[in-house]
Amino acid sequence: MAEGPGRGLSERTRREALLARLGLDLPGAVPQLRTLGAWDEGGPTGPAPLVAEALRAGAHPPAALSTLARLAERRPEDWAALRARPELLRRAGVVAGASDALGDLLVRRREAVDALCGDLAPAGAEAVQRDCVAAMTRASGGEGPGRGGAGSARRLEGAAAALAACQRQGLLRVAA
Repeated sequence: MAEGPGRGLSERTRREALLARLGLDLPGAVPQLRTLGAWDEGGPTGPAPLVAEALRAGAHPPAALSTLARLAERRPEDWAALRARPELLRRAGVVAGASDALGDLLVRRREAVDALCGDLAPAGAEAVQRDCVAAMTRASGGEGPGRGGAGSARRLEGAAAALAACQRQGLLRVAA
């Protein structure tokens, strides 16, 4: 008789144990894992260990699974890019499992995935300020958001949207 961890367990029991370690229930998780290409009719597939590691990296694996499945459905090319590089997949798992708001940001905004794929080296306050001011200036037509006259409200809205985008990018950098 074989001894050791997992020996003598049915294949179904091993699959259920894998999901339980991630805090996932079998019926709810399987369709999402299939969307991620990590599960098929026979159970876990080749990418399953990397996907499982990414889900474990987040504070809440079920939320990470849900978010990454939504991302894979909405933008399969972004999901493929993340899945192709383990360090990016892990970053995605951390952010997707950190909060619903960050997960939604990943799903809704391509630039959020671009940020995860980019350089996440810490930036100093001056660099962040410079980048945000430059983005606000570009968004307001190069005239600066504070100038009056025709189109002032549109410039102000553009500058505010650019500032919000800078804040989101900064939050992603911290979370990842």
